[in-house]
Amino acid sequence: MGEMNFNSRQYLENSVAAYQNALKITKNYNIYYNLALANQLLGKRAEAGKYYCRAIDMAPMNFEAHYNLAVLLMSMNKFQESIDEFKKAGLLLDTQGDGIKSRYIYNILNDAVQKMIQSKDYNYLVEHIDNESKSLSREITYVGGKVVLASDLDRAIIRNFKKCASRKFFEDLERDEADEDLRFWR
Repeated sequence: MGEMNFNSRQYLENSVAAYQNALKITKNYNIYYNLALANQLLGKRAEAGKYYCRAIDMAPMNFEAHYNLAVLLMSMNKFQESIDEFKKAGLLLDTQGDGIKSRYIYNILNDAVQKMIQSKDYNYLVEHIDNESKSLSREITYVGGKVVLASDLDRAIIRNFKKCASRKFFEDLERDEADEDLRFWR
């Protein structure tokens, strides 16, 4: 079993190196997303978060980066940020009409909300849930059973989805981890 874990880790590290080399040639959503995912599996949370944010910058309407960033943030007990990313992923799937995946994401979102309540960070939810539900009812309509955004809000929605609110957190975490590595080797 240990040899299997060692081999798996080595393959992941090799894939990270290959994706980083690919970034020298071209920059696209898939490279950033796969680099983030490999780093997340290696436990390199700062790098994973940074690359998810870059993937979101490149393709804000792809749900995968939002979803995996939400999972990463939830594992780090960043529930408020995680909930925001789960909402984005769920909304994107709703607009695509993928009910099964949407339901799965909303179940995980519910888990994140429950963990947030247990962590005493519940006030944020109470303050913002009414405002969001009121504003969404005027901005979204249903066409053929699918959620459709009002046409004059498209650009604003894309800008909102493109924002990676946790970017600074991951940059600070990466700097702290680098400082810690330097102290270790001294």
